[in-house]
Amino acid sequence: MSPPPSQAAAPFAGAAAFLLASDSLLWFLVRSFAAGRCVVTERPEREGAAKPRLRAWGRRRRARLAPEVRAAASEAVVDRLRAWLAGRSRPLELLLYRALPDEVETSALFRTPPADRIFAPRLAADGEEMVWVEAGPGAGWRRGRFGVLEPAGARMWRPSTGVESVLAAPLTAFDRAGGRIGMGQGCFDRWLAAHRPHLAAVVGLAFSCQECDCVPMEPHDQPLEWIFTEKEAIACRSGS
Repeated sequence: MSPPPSQAAAPFAGAAAFLLASDSLLWFLVRSFAAGRCVVTERPEREGAAKPRLRAWGRRRRARLAPEVRAAASEAVVDRLRAWLAGRSRPLELLLYRALPDEVETSALFRTPPADRIFAPRLAADGEEMVWVEAGPGAGWRRGRFGVLEPAGARMWRPSTGVESVLAAPLTAFDRAGGRIGMGQGCFDRWLAAHRPHLAAVVGLAFSCQECDCVPMEPHDQPLEWIFTEKEAIACRSGS
């Protein structure tokens, strides 16, 4: 399901030279299952080159979905998430994104929350720092830096003892080991790096067409524990 490599460069004298010069190197991956992950074995100057390519591929895949197909698939994803959350401990908090036009639509979850409290992200003016603001039924909304709806309220999410908090993240591509590629801003990964110990689980919402064979993971990348698509619920890692 991974996107095909681009056309190779002109032939070289030896196969090794061809691999080093060809765009095919982007997909020259070696699986390492010591931690249930795959790693990229590219030269240092080319590390990370596969990520923009996968991101563009995943965005094209979801953009090709017809509006009625996307709507039906989004509803199925939301139903799977609701069913999974119904089995979690209470009290329960859900930290949930507001969707871009071609992402899994989440507005129904804000209208009828599947948790005791629900929060949505808000970015600072510089687009770097992210906070989570309570956004239940009746909450006010405003357009943020990237045109995404953000909650206009003042009640911020804070870790609470005895409360189970689950974060649901958007993505452009994923693999079954929990690898996630976002939009490239790094907002979710930075926030999770500081707050993940306070969360019961981190899950992703996606269309099945966004699945790829392997997402190259770097040390700062935050893996998912569950991924919900219109077809299935995928347990990644320990699947807590």
